[in-house]
Amino acid sequence: MKHKKSNRLALVVAAFVACVLALGVTFAQADVNSELGGTNDLLVKVSVNEQDADVEKASTQVEVYRIATGSKNASYDAYDYSFDVTAFKDLGKGYDPTTMTNESWQHMAEAAKKIVKDKAINPDATAAIGEKISGLSDGIYLVTAADGASEQYTYTFAPALVAVPGKVGEDGGAVYNTSGGRWTNTDPAVSVPLVLKWSRTPRYGSLRIDKTVNDFDGEAATFVYHIVDEQTGGTVYENYAAVQYTADGVQSTTVNHIPAGLKLKVTEEYTGAHYRLVGDGDQTATIVADDVVNVAFVNEPDGTGTSGHGIENHFVFDEKQGDWQLDARVIDASENVTNS
Repeated sequence: MKHKKSNRLALVVAAFVACVLALGVTFAQADVNSELGGTNDLLVKVSVNEQDADVEKASTQVEVYRIATGSKNASYDAYDYSFDVTAFKDLGKGYDPTTMTNESWQHMAEAAKKIVKDKAINPDATAAIGEKISGLSDGIYLVTAADGASEQYTYTFAPALVAVPGKVGEDGGAVYNTSGGRWTNTDPAVSVPLVLKWSRTPRYGSLRIDKTVNDFDGEAATFVYHIVDEQTGGTVYENYAAVQYTADGVQSTTVNHIPAGLKLKVTEEYTGAHYRLVGDGDQTATIVADDVVNVAFVNEPDGTGTSGHGIENHFVFDEKQGDWQLDARVIDASENVTNS
């Protein structure tokens, strides 16, 4: 693509550059006489702030694919790009950087990612997030990252397009103004920075409460438990569960869809009408994603022979509303509850 000598077009190109840089696509301008031609390095990171530092625990692999070749324009402060890489030729149909928007660049990235998947194309380079990728030829690259996970969240990273070489300021960050900064492939060369966008979904685990009654006398009983997190900064999870004990051995109840990473305190609040607790009435457990952790309680008859019932205030997660709904019911000693 050749740039015409037009002040109006120059303004359009400058505005376009500022637009696509937000997507991580660096169509940088430089002095015509800059000494270019050095190495091209790329450094891919993720956006992180104090509240989102957990994303750094989601280690994942970055894959880089060249979708267009690049060459320095002999007359103007720009690089020209050609979609002549065989697998990606169709992406260049109607390509005009002066009319591209953030949305259209993102659509191109998604389309390029689909081509890579459908044709099982091998990447030109791979690296971990935060690891420098060296020796890239001039061109436009598709950058993808596999899903990653921390203890609490699953992370998904949006594909991005980036052009190398790029232009950076003194702090090493991408320059959004075509009149400032310097080329990344001048001496000394620096890495082209790219920050990937991401989204996350919570991971969940389950809690199993095991109940054993020593010297069980055959009189069914209900045991009720209060479940609450012990995180700082206020309660984020609270629930109740009950075990209906009807026979010798270990009988259990399982509470599902608990956010992973929570440290829970489980307290036996109702011990059955004629049983007493043996040992500590509080247990703790940390929820592990896609797993079941358990706590165990032991009771024994208190000698009174009194029967009774319990109330289970059970909270059910409503997928549509995205919150927990109270489902309270009375459990009496004659009820046959399946413990699962």
